[in-house]
Amino acid sequence: MVFLKGRPTITPKTAVGLLVVSLSFVIAFLIRLFPAKYGFYLDEFDPYFHYYATNVIIHDVQTKGIGGFLDFFSHIDTKFWYPEGRVFATTTYAGLYYFAAILYLLINTLGVNISLYEFLVILPVFVGAAIVLPFFLIGKRIGGIGVGALAATLAALVPGYLPRSSFGWYDNEPFAMFFGFMGLFFVILMLEEESERKKLVFSILAAFFIGYANTIWGGARFFNGVIALAFFFAPLLMLINFGSIRNMFIFTLIEVAIAGAFPKPGIRWLIDPSNLLLYLAILVNIIYIFVKARYKTRSLSRTYMITFAVLLGGIAIISFLSPNILSQRYLSVINPFFRSESPIVQSVAEHQITTGIEFLYNYGVLIFFSILGGYALIKKKKLSTVLIALLFLFGLYFSSSFARLQVNASLVIALASAYGISFTFKEMSKFHKKKKKEVDVTIYYKTILGFLLIIIVAISSWYIWIPSNDRGTQLISSATLLSREKIYDWIETLSWIKENIPENSTIVSWWDYGYWITVIGNRTTLADNATINTTRIKKIALMYLSNETEAIKIMKGLGAD
Repeated sequence: MVFLKGRPTITPKTAVGLLVVSLSFVIAFLIRLFPAKYGFYLDEFDPYFHYYATNVIIHDVQTKGIGGFLDFFSHIDTKFWYPEGRVFATTTYAGLYYFAAILYLLINTLGVNISLYEFLVILPVFVGAAIVLPFFLIGKRIGGIGVGALAATLAALVPGYLPRSSFGWYDNEPFAMFFGFMGLFFVILMLEEESERKKLVFSILAAFFIGYANTIWGGARFFNGVIALAFFFAPLLMLINFGSIRNMFIFTLIEVAIAGAFPKPGIRWLIDPSNLLLYLAILVNIIYIFVKARYKTRSLSRTYMITFAVLLGGIAIISFLSPNILSQRYLSVINPFFRSESPIVQSVAEHQITTGIEFLYNYGVLIFFSILGGYALIKKKKLSTVLIALLFLFGLYFSSSFARLQVNASLVIALASAYGISFTFKEMSKFHKKKKKEVDVTIYYKTILGFLLIIIVAISSWYIWIPSNDRGTQLISSATLLSREKIYDWIETLSWIKENIPENSTIVSWWDYGYWITVIGNRTTLADNATINTTRIKKIALMYLSNETEAIKIMKGLGAD
């Protein structure tokens, strides 16, 4: 037939890849919709402020035109942290709001009629499910299509990431994780591609994704640190030249410029420890090349000795500077013993240390395969596999010291365990070599192990992973552990506040509920989930713990009605 001439063709492997990604996305999307059956609400507390802040951008653009995009940078709102108010741009990561606002304005332009609130409730489902794309691409790159398929499937299901990328979770993590892992994929291409022109393009793309991830969430600096550590391994693996250093420099320059252009992280981003590690990595590689050229006729031992001395000196300087740059929260992640000095960190449940039992309960057999995968990745001695191994090791460490960072652990476990499972099957093939006229028992072992893995993962998915997301949002459950019951206490309370308390009133509450009272109840509050002023939070705690006479004095001193 004439009209079929020149039709596009697709290889079986590509077809399988597209099918796997599509199926994984559908599975991830449907599971993330579970909370919708309990009510159409944003989840947790922070998403309500994020909705409020995004609405500020939308309102400015709709009333002032495209120039309104910049007004957010000077917005001060006294409904939060009264009477000083809150400077939005310097106290929150605005990359999240601009990304969502541009998408919302775009779909409005295309004629989709949906309110901003409804859009932001459903948006995390799409973004959370989209994580399967970078996981398939990274897995396929480091271990073939089988690893990519398994990594994408596990990323869709793992429990640490699932509840924080689900219906109503308009918060930093799912957006930053998507941008971060897409950036990581381009970093791998930057390290492995043979064409210098392609490497340059990939370094720019990697910088854009990683840089923008850092405008969405402070935890995204995790990617910067791991990439820097991978760069340190380049001389050891003999994979360094001036072209590589140029790409590292371009990546770092663009990444720092993108994130630094936003008021938060802002100009301090230039001296953030994660970026200082990147600068040090580039310096170490430059020194290695020059010293190696100087002593090219001798042993490499002197080259490594000088390079290592520079590395140790740089790390010592960064360690000295870090306490003056990082907040108590980030220092507690790096050094779990620091939390004893930080009451605000100690008082929050999601800041607590994760136990080994929790890891085993949540991930089961994947823990063991991920450890095996980490070993196999290092053994492969490629810069890209070392990068993923470091991602796994530090993701596990940071999530162990900070429960909230289970979002990191779950994803790196999914990636490393996918490689570990593939490595196990390959080793079985080597162990049972096929002999002439002899039945190959390897196929039977592979089949049995495959079925066992499917059963184990299916059981974990059915009884642990998927049920973890079968819950109502915090508002509909009144912030209790009774997540599958509809408890309307807080909804009724906030409605009563909005309808009965005078509009010019100032409310004092424990900081957990500040965002709800301000955004839903539409009243001014003295403290909220940003925990900007820990001195005031301490006074509020003292108010609750005092007798009535003293409590009223403290309340009046704070300026509450």
